[in-house]
Formats: sequence, C-alpha cells, structure tokens
Amino acid sequence: MTDFGVGMTPSQVARVFDRFWRADPARKRTTGGTGLGLSIALADTKLHNGWLQLVSSPKKGTTFRITLPRKQNVLFTQSPLPLGRSRS
Repeated sequence: MTDFGVGMTPSQVARVFDRFWRADPARKRTTGGTGLGLSIALADTKLHNGWLQLVSSPKKGTTFRITLPRKQNVLFTQSPLPLGRSRS
C-alpha cells in the first residue's frame, strides 16, 4: 500500500510497529485509533512466516508491503524482492 501523504521521519519509522504508539499523540482515541493496527499486522505476518516492510520519506509518503510464502513451512530470512519507490 502506498500513500503520498506526509510520510514519516526515521524516528517515527523506528516506532511504527510498537504497540499503542501513535505518530500524533494529540489525536483522541475516539477518532485516532489505538495504535495497535500495525503491531497486529506485523505479528500476523510473522505468524505466517511472512515479511512486512515499510519505506517512508517525510513530505513524500509511505509504502507498506506484506509478502507471504505460497507454501507452508517456508521461512523468509530477508525479503525476496527489494522495496523501492520511484516517484516522478
């Protein structure tokens, strides 16, 4: 999934998969989420021996990619495909 929004700083990228962490702590829980979505996505991806990657640049956007094995009992030690973005 790619968006072309505000992107994330390196310090935000380092924490984005932490439970209950939110990039904007000023947002209310009723409208801004709980900060669990990406930590659950990462845990579920690992449960299925997959790979969850992200690339983000401030003011340019963010890309997330989940790669899951097609066969059971396959374990990725690294992503089979590089995650890069080209923006014209």
